[in-house]
Amino acid sequence: MLRGLVASLLRARRRDPATVAAAVRAALEAGVEHARAKRSPEAERCYLEALRLAPSNPDALNLLGLLAFVRMHYDTALDYFREALRSGGAAVADFNRNLGMALQATGRDKEAEAAYRKALALDPQGLRFNTSLLFHLSQQSGTAPEQLLTEHRACMDRVLRD
Repeated sequence: MLRGLVASLLRARRRDPATVAAAVRAALEAGVEHARAKRSPEAERCYLEALRLAPSNPDALNLLGLLAFVRMHYDTALDYFREALRSGGAAVADFNRNLGMALQATGRDKEAEAAYRKALALDPQGLRFNTSLLFHLSQQSGTAPEQLLTEHRACMDRVLRD
């Protein structure tokens, strides 16, 4: 009897939006700590728990994409990054950059460049977004040295703006 009451109270608490949001945040934070400590399986469990509590959570999807990317499962990473963008993360520069990295890893260079440029449009002064684009362009055999120099100058202008 007492066990059933405790279980039903826990279920009721989970339905409360504030409680769910706090549980999702806790799961994501625990997952990030596990990922930093190189405990990928534990991190993945935390991110999946966050998705169970809040299906289509863009942060959980993005973090799962990063785990897949690190494991070199690039197609899976692409799926997670795209779903994160569709689920409300389209205005997050990091999500677009992560998509660009996965696209670049799978040889989809034009799409990768577009994703990096989208990240830059969202955060023009972000150094990591500028360097991601520059690195990507420097790896392309079709990038003329003059174009790379022009992009370099534009990068410096964006980053050094007040």
